[in-house]
Amino acid sequence: MAGVRFFRFHVSGDIMNGEYFAEMVKVSAANPHCAVLVFTKRYEIVNAWIREHGDLPENMKVLFSGWSNLKAINPYNLPETNIYGKNEEPRPEWLLCGGNCFECGCRGLGCWQAKKGDVIAFRKH
Repeated sequence: MAGVRFFRFHVSGDIMNGEYFAEMVKVSAANPHCAVLVFTKRYEIVNAWIREHGDLPENMKVLFSGWSNLKAINPYNLPETNIYGKNEEPRPEWLLCGGNCFECGCRGLGCWQAKKGDVIAFRKH
């Protein structure tokens, strides 16, 4: 990943298992110059890894994807995502999705800047 400033795992798909996630962590740790972004609904895999190994690499942002009927099990207070309807306004404390991971990655905005406890809001489409 030499020369790459940001990378998003799984534009479509999710973490397959614990071994796979461990390799994702290794790739992130080996490339500290690169911001790494992961969206997942596989909360149990990430929570187990953190419980067994401690903090994730600083350059690795794992966001727990949520829906109105799916509440993230998030004991480590990782950033989460939420969806708001076409006729709703997002909460003022939420960070808004800019709609383009590449543009936000270049500018270090949106999900790329998410910290523990943050919520990234996506407009339902």
